[in-house]
Amino acid sequence: TEAGLSLAMLSMIVRPLVDVTEYMPTELARVLAGAPPDVDGTDAFALGAGLLAVLSDAAKSAPLLLLLDDVHWSDEVSLRAVVFALRRLDRDSVGAVLALRDVAVPSLDAAQFSAIELRPLDLSGSGSLLESACSRRLPSEVVLKLTEVTAGNPLGLVELARLLPDDALEGTSPLPEVLPVGDRIIDGYVQQISDLPSSTQRALLVVATAVEENSGPI
Repeated sequence: TEAGLSLAMLSMIVRPLVDVTEYMPTELARVLAGAPPDVDGTDAFALGAGLLAVLSDAAKSAPLLLLLDDVHWSDEVSLRAVVFALRRLDRDSVGAVLALRDVAVPSLDAAQFSAIELRPLDLSGSGSLLESACSRRLPSEVVLKLTEVTAGNPLGLVELARLLPDDALEGTSPLPEVLPVGDRIIDGYVQQISDLPSSTQRALLVVATAVEENSGPI
């Protein structure tokens, strides 16, 4: 929701570090104070250098791990500062894990960080995840069906395990023809659709309406 606000992600990174470092460069202090950012190239460099100094100082007392999720939604100014700092943390006890969808993020692509591609779960992995989510082992035919309809997506599997009735999960009654969709999945699709051009959104609305009229709820 704050992807359009410059320095939003940088503020979220730096604020928790105030308690573990006494060093706060002027540019980052302005971020914490909520000052309107100057987003030209000079400030981007200063922000990156400042973040590097803060992370390095904070890691002197204990190793530091930076976890950033949904980086593809980050504001560009924050992302450039983060990339600048991470590329220079080769002598400090700082690690970082950045998670993003399979989309192009030029700032990260250019950095050439080591990457791990998460693939869909296979049948065995889906069964283990569903067993953990349901606190019991599900019948193999139920695991197979849920794996097929979610294409092995972990979030989809966990959401269905939460929304489906027990008798459907146990295999004593058939799974509904139209599977329920949780709020978290809907929110994800809403975000993806909102990033599309308005003409594409209208086309999707027309298609969805046509499908619903001919096939029932989707």
